[in-house]
Amino acid sequence: MEKSNGFLTGTIALFVLLFGLLTLTEPLQTTIKKQLEVAKLPSPELTLFMAQSTLIMTAVLTLAFLILWNKLSKVVANTLFY
Repeated sequence: MEKSNGFLTGTIALFVLLFGLLTLTEPLQTTIKKQLEVAKLPSPELTLFMAQSTLIMTAVLTLAFLILWNKLSKVVANTLFY
């Protein structure tokens, strides 16, 4: 992986992680709950939890792949990213 690709991937993953962690705080949590209520989803609490956990897990997995990129075999790396 080129350094520019790694830097860009890491930056995006950090922003996603930051936003995922910010959704755990009160102002954003209330805003998202209101949007989910307007959408009339059957389970707003579960949807909020899934959105938060998906953001955080995606960012953590992306950072883990970025850090462990050189240790992955070529076959695994090509399967995951191409």
